[in-house]
Amino acid sequence: MLPPSPIIVIMQGVAEWNHWRRLQTATAAAPELREALLIRAQLPRINLSQVDSCISNFSGANLFKANLTEASFYTANLSQARLDWAELHGVDMREANLREASLLRVQAQHTNFAMADLHGSNLREANFNDSNFCEASLADVDGCMAHMNHCNFSDANLQNSLFYTADLRQANFRQANLTAADFREANLTQANLEDINGRNTSFARAILDRAILIGAVLKRANLTMASLALTILNQANLSNARMKKAILSQASLVGTTLCRAQLQNSSLERADCRQAVFREANLEHVNFQGANLSRANLWGANLQGACLMDADLSHADLRHTTLIGTDFSGATLTGAQLPNDYLLRARNAPIAMGRTA
Repeated sequence: MLPPSPIIVIMQGVAEWNHWRRLQTATAAAPELREALLIRAQLPRINLSQVDSCISNFSGANLFKANLTEASFYTANLSQARLDWAELHGVDMREANLREASLLRVQAQHTNFAMADLHGSNLREANFNDSNFCEASLADVDGCMAHMNHCNFSDANLQNSLFYTADLRQANFRQANLTAADFREANLTQANLEDINGRNTSFARAILDRAILIGAVLKRANLTMASLALTILNQANLSNARMKKAILSQASLVGTTLCRAQLQNSSLERADCRQAVFREANLEHVNFQGANLSRANLWGANLQGACLMDADLSHADLRHTTLIGTDFSGATLTGAQLPNDYLLRARNAPIAMGRTA
């Protein structure tokens, strides 16, 4: 007697399908649903583990709490499908269509979403640790409070996405598009954000300690009260960025552009700012104690009340800067270009002089 066709069994309902799966021997091959048409099918809690569903159509299907562990949905259509609370460990979702799908609180460690389309999908509170989103479309997704440690987002599109308070430690965003995305209070410790496009992106109160942002474009980004201790920002572009009360202690900003950036009350203690461009930046009450600002461009910057104690400002450009109440105690100013009225200001305001030779 021939075994029943998997498509016939699944059309009989979830109870019949799950019962049939339980009767299968441990050595039996997983059923195949390749190219199956299950549009808007009601399949909550169904067991599709290890099932081959490549090129299938589950658009609008209800897969609430389904078990898809190690299944293959390569190039499958799951647009607007409901996958809330589903088990997706090790699933192959490469090039799958998941537009506007709901993946609320799914468990999807080690899942492959490479080149998948997740535009507008709901990923809130989901667990995607160690998953691959390389070249995937994640524009307009809601990934708030999601767990995405060690995920690969290289070359992915995350434009306008929401990742408020998400856990993205050691995630790889190299060359990803994060334009206007929301990463407020997200944990991006040791994340790789090299060469990202982060224009108008919000990292307010985010944790970016020890992250790599070499060559990142962060024009007009919001980094207010963000923590960037020991972060590498070499050659990054932070023009017009909002960085009030940010922590950049011991960060590396070699050759970084911060033209007109707002850094009031931030800490750059012992930061490496060699050749950095702070042209017309607001640096009021910034702590540069022990920082290396050699050959930095501070033309027209506001350094009112800033602390530059023991800082290295050799060959730095300080022309047209505001130095009211600035503390240069112990600073090195060898070869620095100083404002024409520097000595006059020193007589009229409490500016502590540094070393000039």
